[in-house]
Amino acid sequence: MSFRCDALDHDGDGTISQSDFDQAARTLITAFDQIPASPKGKALIDGAQHYWTRLAELADADQDGRITQPEFVAAAARHLRDNQQE
Repeated sequence: MSFRCDALDHDGDGTISQSDFDQAARTLITAFDQIPASPKGKALIDGAQHYWTRLAELADADQDGRITQPEFVAAAARHLRDNQQE
């Protein structure tokens, strides 16, 4: 889980934030030779926003707009525990 958290931290500040998702969306838009206003660009931006919103709901325990590695790992552990197949 720590590796996954690091992968989502695009600006390398040690936390995951909406700006990391915005940066990832811009990088992908550029990599696929799209523009943000194109249908594909808009879909990617919307998807990144939705992903961030849902992740923040699940993991941003102190609701400061940043997800620390301990918050991310704790949320992942809760998710795994709560979704066990018995």
